Amino acid sequence: MQPTQTARSDRTHLPSIELVDEYLATARRAKYRRLLGLVAICSMLLTVLIVIFAQGWYAESGGGVGWVICGIIVTICAIGGVLVDIIYRKDI
Repeated sequence: MQPTQTARSDRTHLPSIELVDEYLATARRAKYRRLLGLVAICSMLLTVLIVIFAQGWYAESGGGVGWVICGIIVTICAIGGVLVDIIYRKDI
């Protein structure tokens, strides 16, 4: 019967509210850092695609302009999706 009493006493011990708040704040900051990192990577990809489009380098590789424009549109949508996630989703 002693293990049952120990298990009950462990369940009654709850973490402090300050510890939980600190964990949630740290998790929130980590989420924002990951999302902002994704925006930075997508922005670099967008810059490269715009340079390829502006210089006309897509014609030299045998590819068409449609694939470059499609890449630009997809990258802009990815950046927009991440920004919407950062702005409108307040929970973790």
